[in-house]
Amino acid sequence: MTKPLLFLFCVLLTLPSVGQEGRKVSVYLGLQGSTTLYDRTLSNNRGGIGVGLQGWWQTASIIRPVLELTGETFAGTKELYLLPDGTPIEAKSTAVNILAGGALQPGRKFYLTVAAGPSFINGAAHLAVKPAMGYYFSNNGLLGGKVSFTNVFYKDEVSKESFGYLSFALSIKLFDTAPKTTTTN
Repeated sequence: MTKPLLFLFCVLLTLPSVGQEGRKVSVYLGLQGSTTLYDRTLSNNRGGIGVGLQGWWQTASIIRPVLELTGETFAGTKELYLLPDGTPIEAKSTAVNILAGGALQPGRKFYLTVAAGPSFINGAAHLAVKPAMGYYFSNNGLLGGKVSFTNVFYKDEVSKESFGYLSFALSIKLFDTAPKTTTTN
């Protein structure tokens, strides 16, 4: 039941941007490092590194739709933890996030985003929420930096404890898509 609800949530978030034509989309590639703030097996997942793609729909407003795809590998001691009945508690090795949301960009360089969607950890889908704040180092937005916090509502058969991590990312603009224009002679 969780997977269909997560999928429906992502589709509903992106609907306002699907039917619009002529919008410019900016796509960024980011490299990030993360540190785990809380987890049921914290020593197993102390930190991670990853990559991400982020797409912005440029609008006339200061509020813009954002779609983000990130992949992260977590490192730690990877000790075997067992429940009293002998059931193993798995360490988190990878997380793939597909998040959609909105950005508030009051100026050329500073922005705030909030996105939500599924986070696939060890093959299982969980709901994730990711607020972030970023800064472009140049006026054209070519290079940027971002600090984000990801909370994964980690619900499985072993526990109901969330998983949260803080990430620091550097990004570079890959390309902008320009709106299609027609000329008449």
